[in-house]
Amino acid sequence: MRIAVDLDGVLYEWDKTARFMLRHYKNYASSGPMGQAATSWNYIEEHVAPADWKWLWTEGVDLGLFRYGHVVTGAQSAIRDMRTAGNTVVVVTQRPSAAVPDTIAWLDLFQKKEAGVLFDGIHILTNGEPKHTVQADVLIDDKASNLEAWVGHGRKGILFDSPLNQGAKPAGTERAYGWHDATRIVREMTWVKV
Repeated sequence: MRIAVDLDGVLYEWDKTARFMLRHYKNYASSGPMGQAATSWNYIEEHVAPADWKWLWTEGVDLGLFRYGHVVTGAQSAIRDMRTAGNTVVVVTQRPSAAVPDTIAWLDLFQKKEAGVLFDGIHILTNGEPKHTVQADVLIDDKASNLEAWVGHGRKGILFDSPLNQGAKPAGTERAYGWHDATRIVREMTWVKV
């Protein structure tokens, strides 16, 4: 089975990285909104000055917004396990073109050969292309609208649980509560004849 995996919020801790950068470079307090996880897709934008939001997507990108963040817990071993089980795994993400070099650099660190974690492909969508344009059987993503479009094209989806998607129930998807659960769902999908 070919599995497409979203990057931000699924493999890469984008929210934590963005909040850290705003605290570090723009002096936002760690006790306020920049000290807690986002609870909506526009959370950070709604809690910073417009100039600081713009800074995040310009100078913030240049300073490493897409290069220095942490790996989501369990992601590396889960990707390795899915590949060991005979699946192919590709990354699919929507990012600004200025972030492509840093995205590749971060993925290079993520998939160190000694960890046994290697992707079979990387799709960085920089022109607003929908994720369903990538060829794969399953998409693991934390954004419900991406999964709705994906499933609408006759494929399976796994909603990676996040504070950002509470209450979302895209038809034709299963919710994974972390990487251990996502791996279990993928394993069960491979037993089902399609």
